[in-house]
Amino acid sequence: MFGWFRTVCVAWLAVLWFTAGSAELARAQTTPQDTSLVSASPLKVSLGLGGAWKLGHVCPVRVSIPSQEMDGRSLEIVSVDGDGVEVVYRQSLADDLQIQSEMWFPVRIGGQIEQLKVRLTGTGQALETTLDPSADAKRYSSAQPLILAIGSPMGVEELASTSASGERTFATVVIDQAEQLPTHHRDLEACDLIVISTSNLDLLRDLSSAQWTAIAGWIRRGGGCVISLTGAGEELRSIQPLLDLLPGEPTGVGQVNNPAALESLMSTDEPLSGFPITLLELTAAEYDVQLSLTDSLSRRAPWWITYPVGHGTVRLITSDLDHPSLSQWKDRRALWERLIEPYFSKETLSGLTTDNAVSTSSYLGYDDMVGQLRATLDVFSKVRVVSFGQVAAMLVGVLLLIGPLDYLISVKWLKPPRIELDSGHPDASRYQLRSRHSVCQYSSQRGARQHGTPGRC
Repeated sequence: MFGWFRTVCVAWLAVLWFTAGSAELARAQTTPQDTSLVSASPLKVSLGLGGAWKLGHVCPVRVSIPSQEMDGRSLEIVSVDGDGVEVVYRQSLADDLQIQSEMWFPVRIGGQIEQLKVRLTGTGQALETTLDPSADAKRYSSAQPLILAIGSPMGVEELASTSASGERTFATVVIDQAEQLPTHHRDLEACDLIVISTSNLDLLRDLSSAQWTAIAGWIRRGGGCVISLTGAGEELRSIQPLLDLLPGEPTGVGQVNNPAALESLMSTDEPLSGFPITLLELTAAEYDVQLSLTDSLSRRAPWWITYPVGHGTVRLITSDLDHPSLSQWKDRRALWERLIEPYFSKETLSGLTTDNAVSTSSYLGYDDMVGQLRATLDVFSKVRVVSFGQVAAMLVGVLLLIGPLDYLISVKWLKPPRIELDSGHPDASRYQLRSRHSVCQYSSQRGARQHGTPGRC
């Protein structure tokens, strides 16, 4: 009994030592080791695509760093992955970066994060800036469809409805400044569709070649894009990256006074006023003209063109969908439903897939099993996550509880059997097998085994 008691005491001391060591290690990790960290940091940080990010997907982080802080430095971003583990993204800074250089970092953010830390380490004074991803940017679930609108959404946001859970069927993020758009296609992973409006040509001119390359790379890797074209050929030809996405060369502008073909396509009962149309000379090897309209000079011009770009597809409208004639048309919504039909199903637009959000979100944003499980748990925001330490403590408690119960039941209550040897006669021996309820005696004479004398109970 004392041996068992000693074992239990040693086990409890081991558990207490492990708990105290873990707490001390946690305090050591959370205590800043560099006392030179300052809160008033010259680092300028913005999170997400136009201030929005999706759980589990790549989230671009834009950091502006003064040139005097670059030499011999490394930039670190501390995040929490989908499995609840702290992840540090680190990149060394080159010495030839421009003044106030802007750098984009792709990170993944899990649902349990409270703060995103951006650090500038190395020689000199260390700088640190913290952000709250849920407060400083709009957070969407991993299953939330996302449309990235460059310039103007042109009414596509009108298709979104609110589900029973209060979540929109899809989200629309508008980029109205060139600095909001990342410079690598991987940073656009969270997007389901890109909408480009040419009504703001100044914004399109401000986009760098790296940003246009990111858009084209995302489309070529299987993305979908809707482009609304407006303006004269001379204005559009000044933006060569945009021309590279078109199936032909803009040659001029016409005026459509009788859009009967468009009214017939949409089966509308409301007349549509005239609007401008950009004339295009098609030179692409493969394209499909969905609709052509006739302008005031009786020129037949393609108005809706679908064509492939790499592994992706582009749907081009050669008019401005924000033109008053189209923006005030009640069937513009139905037109958008046809335009985005290959990218969003009718069930998604109507919100009927809300019940399937658990199954779909398990496979979006994560490639590992732990991340998939965490993405599923993030759908249920009220479910409390149990840490591994709590599970281990419960297992140790069960083991310690089994020991006393086993001792009380098997030793104190049932009592183990014992064997007594009674050899009172030199020629005879008697064995007694004692238990709580019976006593069995086995008698034998010397040599009785040879005659097979049975015992009795």
